[in-house]
Amino acid sequence: MTYKDILYVVSTYEAQSISEAAKSLYISQSALSQAIRKLENELGIPLFIRTGTRLEPTRGCDFFVARGRDVLRAWMRFDMDLKQFVQGRQSALTIGLPAAYFANLLPFVLPRYEKAHPEVKVNGLEEPSDTLEKMVMQNTLDFCLVRDPIHTASIATEPLLTTEMLLALPKEHPYCAEHPYQGLEQLEYADLYDLKDTPFALLKHPRIDHMWRPLFAANGFEPLVQRRSRNWNNLRYFVRQGNGAAIIDEIPIRTEPDEGCICYYRISRGNVRRRIMLAFHPDKVFTPQEQEFIDMLREYPTLHKHMD
Repeated sequence: MTYKDILYVVSTYEAQSISEAAKSLYISQSALSQAIRKLENELGIPLFIRTGTRLEPTRGCDFFVARGRDVLRAWMRFDMDLKQFVQGRQSALTIGLPAAYFANLLPFVLPRYEKAHPEVKVNGLEEPSDTLEKMVMQNTLDFCLVRDPIHTASIATEPLLTTEMLLALPKEHPYCAEHPYQGLEQLEYADLYDLKDTPFALLKHPRIDHMWRPLFAANGFEPLVQRRSRNWNNLRYFVRQGNGAAIIDEIPIRTEPDEGCICYYRISRGNVRRRIMLAFHPDKVFTPQEQEFIDMLREYPTLHKHMD
């Protein structure tokens, strides 16, 4: 059985006529009829019942067409992706990112990428991670960036970056006087237990909430949580106002460190590393332009990459 065999049966099924199907396929009626009979003999079942001028599909044909349409769609996608890959041409790139990455990772890559590929229009879509995973599986996006853990079992993923959560303290906090802040390139380690009496602001997010309890348990105390927010910037505002400490991902910090108001430290105990995953459809074949964009994203200067 070949691709043409599947195409011939599906076209005949949809046209409900040998003559109409033959016209759409640009072959003769006799050639189409002969090809279908040959396939029926190969399968050992009838696909169509011919009664005069009428053509009735059998149950076997219904099953064949349902599966055959999936094969044809997959073949068309494969053919399109392969041609783009071989020819090295792509006019648009559509990627999805959660809000924090949209504002912080894209500006790192876009200027260089657009200079290298002015012919490619990059479309960035900002959505929650769960929505982005669904859009990838619907082939609405070329790929997306999401945090672990992944919620869609069938989606294909690979690690892109490992980032670190940092302790943020207002500059006037006594800890900062005892442990002077040296800048993002010379971060010192802090013992969270020394801050057990300091109010904390923590991010409220389904992909991060699981981190807090074991992190503070590893440091031997239950934090006094005074603020929960879904936005990293709100946590930084809490710290800037002198209200207490926060634990913030390094990516938004690198974009806007607020070093005049905030001191940052690495955390000495507990798991504070998080992976950013590249998520894509399991049938996806990356074009050279897509792969180059991904490689540029991998160059983002995280602490894990440059300080360990």
